[in-house]
Amino acid sequence: MKVLITSPFHPDSTEKLRENGLDVVYESWMEVNKLYVGEQLVEKINQDQIDILVIEADVLNELVFEKTKGKLKYVAACRANPTNVDIEAATKVGVPVSNSPGRGGPSVAELAIGIMICLMRHLHRSDHVVKSKKWTEQLTWATTYRGITFENKVVGIVSLGAVGYEVAKRLQNWDCKIIVYDPYVSEEKLKSVNASRVDLPILMRESDIVTVHAPVLDETKGMITEELIGMMKKTAFFINTSRTAIINEKAVVKAVKEERIAGAGFDVYYKEPLGRTNYFKEFFFGGPHADKNVVFGAHIGGMTWDSIKTQSEIVTRDILAFMKGEKPPNLLNLEVWNK
Repeated sequence: MKVLITSPFHPDSTEKLRENGLDVVYESWMEVNKLYVGEQLVEKINQDQIDILVIEADVLNELVFEKTKGKLKYVAACRANPTNVDIEAATKVGVPVSNSPGRGGPSVAELAIGIMICLMRHLHRSDHVVKSKKWTEQLTWATTYRGITFENKVVGIVSLGAVGYEVAKRLQNWDCKIIVYDPYVSEEKLKSVNASRVDLPILMRESDIVTVHAPVLDETKGMITEELIGMMKKTAFFINTSRTAIINEKAVVKAVKEERIAGAGFDVYYKEPLGRTNYFKEFFFGGPHADKNVVFGAHIGGMTWDSIKTQSEIVTRDILAFMKGEKPPNLLNLEVWNK
């Protein structure tokens, strides 16, 4: 069978697939600087006789599955939530689709904690002052920008899934209290990270740091409302490294501008990359709110070499299971397997 890998993939995993008799073509979109969409992908699959497709950002819509019916036999997505793959269309033509849950859990978790530290210690402000040669005195850092530690603070984690759990794990022994909003998490999992379950309004009111790690589902879309953001302490920080669909982004921006919260960190946005017309530009250098405590990431949460290694290992295990006639552990459309 022939495998086309367009996702970044670790060479050890590529070699393992080859050792198991697969013909592997590796064309990472990061290296060839190309993403396949629609007819382009159909042509590639049909002309190169691809049986198994491993993707990250390419778009697999209904057209792709219909026009490769009988040829494409398996799709593995190097993503936790492959919104770029039409699972329903894949199921209709009998193509199993698997994902790689938790591939970037540690990476996103550590970025979230890094943003927390930046906000709490004004590291981004300090960096800018030194690099712009404006560090002329120490008084501002001893007064206005004196930081805080995690000691005796309450960290509120919205969803204790793959990423939220990694955040909680890393905060053990940091002398902070962890509270969690997650209606589905088990008591055993909460206990393993010394966390307490609370309702969302309580989490928003009591937390010194709110960090969002929920998946995008019908029940989570718009979950963090303006009203909930208004419940936060004036000294609290809000961090979103999850998805913008979960939060009222404008409400967070407004709360920071009006100093109703102490700061915010973002790694995801409603529109990416940020263009000239966006409501974050007031925080940019030279903007009217450039002095506010805000940290911006360029959607880099999962972008570590470690996450590539992890996703490669997860996907390789699933493909090899499929080749043996076993159900892939991360199969998304179970009905295909049960037919």
